[in-house]
Amino acid sequence: MSEKSKISIIGCGWLGLPLAAHLVKIGHFVCGTVTQKEGFYKLLDAGIKPFQLHLSEERQLLPELSSVFWESDIFILTLPPKNPETYPNSIQLVLSVLKAQKRNLWLLYTSSTGVYGKGLGLINEKSECNPDRPSSVAVLKVEKLIQNASEHIEYSILRLAGLVGGERQSGRFFAGKKNLDSGSSPVNLIHLEDCIAVISTLIEKNIRPALLNVCAAQHPVHRNFYPIQAIKLGLEPPTYGIDNPGTDYKIIDNGLLINLLEYSFLFPDPLDFP
Repeated sequence: MSEKSKISIIGCGWLGLPLAAHLVKIGHFVCGTVTQKEGFYKLLDAGIKPFQLHLSEERQLLPELSSVFWESDIFILTLPPKNPETYPNSIQLVLSVLKAQKRNLWLLYTSSTGVYGKGLGLINEKSECNPDRPSSVAVLKVEKLIQNASEHIEYSILRLAGLVGGERQSGRFFAGKKNLDSGSSPVNLIHLEDCIAVISTLIEKNIRPALLNVCAAQHPVHRNFYPIQAIKLGLEPPTYGIDNPGTDYKIIDNGLLINLLEYSFLFPDPLDFP
């Protein structure tokens, strides 16, 4: 996609804000949403046109239907399932507005590899989904809503592995924990900078429709990764006991993403995460 696009990002949080800022830097016109108007300043400072959005049960507020926000060519949905029970219905509100436009749109959704549930061995995009957490069940429902939304809405669904970078420092995840039973479990993580680069590359190469795993290529085991990360931050490292047979031993395969996007990861090994 050589020409620059109008892009609206629904959810300018941990991923959405730096993603929006990057897209502005490379020449796209970007709108973004925050829940409180106080957050407008961060968006304005990054060259992002701000809008307010609430999708809670208590308060539902969307950008004005006549606003430039809904005129975009590409919509990127990065809202996490803070309330799994209401999350699918909240996203359906957004989809309803997009469907009513009856024009060709492209919707990118940042899903989660949590939709696969616990597994053993290599997991690719054709693997069965058995989510075992309410948040992952809700995310899978949203995936299906998007896939069946409208013939006018093309989609790209990115199943992101565990998110690391910025304020999310992996060394804090298990610091000080004792006798963990997941020592041999492979680590499936993706760095924030790779998340941004993957989405930017996807837009540039105009890959749609798509369903892609987004995960670093290397998978050190739990006991070889998290103690080192804790020590880097000056925190007490976790300790490990006997492995639980029910522990998650899946390895997320990113081969399809690498082939389709011809993508080289900035941080292919979590041990090298900054």
